[in-house]
Order: sequence, then structure tokens, then C-alpha cells
Amino acid sequence: MDVGNDNDPRLTQLTDLVSLLQEENRWLKSQLFGRSSEKRPQELAAEQQRLFNEAEALAAARPEAAQSVTILAYTRKKGSKKIPATLPRIEVIHDLPESEKVCPHDGTALTRIGVETAEQLHLWCPPSRRS
Repeated sequence: MDVGNDNDPRLTQLTDLVSLLQEENRWLKSQLFGRSSEKRPQELAAEQQRLFNEAEALAAARPEAAQSVTILAYTRKKGSKKIPATLPRIEVIHDLPESEKVCPHDGTALTRIGVETAEQLHLWCPPSRRS
């Protein structure tokens, strides 16, 4: 193909096609990456409007009396009562052995992160005396 020949119809057809594709590419890029607002093309706007009108159309088709819905209320349980301070307490400490208080990787001493405390009330009834 001789590039210097400007009278070739295929060459003019191809240059017209290239310019058309460049223009279309420029327009598509501006649509995709250019400034835009919240507005959409008319076709998309019409489809989206139908989505929002669906509930209204269904409500207009079935005019029924409003139904009352009962919702079950949730009540929290009250917390347990505090054990009176006058009762004796026995402190039980569950401690780790010294071998588990050391990091297995580097041998540094581990520190205590937190403490969990709990109180339990044990009722003890002495055995009754039978005579």
C-alpha cells in the first residue's frame, strides 16, 4: 500500500474511520471519567422511577384496611442480688505453676493481664440430730 497516494479510496475510508473512532473514544472517556452530576440519562432515570413506583402501584391495586401489628416487648432479667457483706468469705486463688508464667519463645516473665472474680453462696445445713 502506497502511503503517499492521497487519492486511494481505502485510505480515505480508513482515515475517516480512525477519526470517527477517536471522536467516539473521546466522548466515552468524558462520559466515564469526566465531570458529572447525579443526573443520569433519561432511559436510566425512567427505569429507576418505575422501581420507586412499584410499592405505590401495589398499594393502589389492593386497598385494604391497615393491619395492627403487635410487637412483643423484651424485658431484661434483673441481676442477681449481692451477697451480704456480713457473711464469711473464703478466697480461692487458682494460680498457674511457675513454669507456665514464662514465655515459651524467649523466656521472659509473663505479666498478669486481668483478674476474674466471682462470688458463690453455698448453703450448708448441719445434719439434724436424731435422738
